[in-house]
Amino acid sequence: MGLRVLIVDGQPLVGDAIAVRLAMEEGILVLATATNDAQGVLAAQVMRPDVVVVGELPDGVAASDMTRMLREALPAVRVVVIGIDEDPQAVCDCLSEGAHGWLAQDTPTATLVLAIHAAMIDEIHLPPRLLTPVIRELQARRSDREENRARLARLSERERLILDCMVAGVDRDAVADRLGVSRNTVRTHTQNCYAKLGVHSSLEAVHFAFRCGVRPPVLGVGGSRPMPGSDGDYVKRVRVGSSALPMRASGTVYRID
Repeated sequence: MGLRVLIVDGQPLVGDAIAVRLAMEEGILVLATATNDAQGVLAAQVMRPDVVVVGELPDGVAASDMTRMLREALPAVRVVVIGIDEDPQAVCDCLSEGAHGWLAQDTPTATLVLAIHAAMIDEIHLPPRLLTPVIRELQARRSDREENRARLARLSERERLILDCMVAGVDRDAVADRLGVSRNTVRTHTQNCYAKLGVHSSLEAVHFAFRCGVRPPVLGVGGSRPMPGSDGDYVKRVRVGSSALPMRASGTVYRID
């Protein structure tokens, strides 16, 4: 039947063009095209592709974020990114989230096919010109990551719970209710957390946590998830996509609307 491929690109004409070109390749079955992150995650959960090709996304969604969401929704999936530019930091962000390949937008179809097949045997595909800057960026990140993890380890149990709640998007009132303490107490724990991490806001704290590998779980359709540290209490989370999966045929390829 061949490798099952899903394409996620914010420009329908680009996504359809990639789909048509890949559909002509022996051993590749294009399942569908999606045009944003929510559609892409939902399609991956429903269709369970082997590889997802991620292009440029709308609403400022980074390819690395799309990679993370796909890998959390479907851990076995391989992701190949077609990047907008050749920024080593952006490339490393994608690789750090589990991408198996990064290609430039002017990449020939044959090279994309090679990258897709390489991903299936856990090989990383990068343009040769990016190897040195990407390796240097990864080395620098390793040093920063070790220092950041040391800071993270200094948090008390309560402070770490506060950080997990910030990452999960849980507000202070909900945290206070869960812990049975006042909002002022939560504020004190939060300020202590900021001081130990060397940050000044919840946004900086969440960014710090992400650099250390702390991630909120990805949700299924219409899902809810337990609040960090809870034993059954639930906090409503934003849905990923709708419960329906509208598609329309484009040749033998389906587009997620």
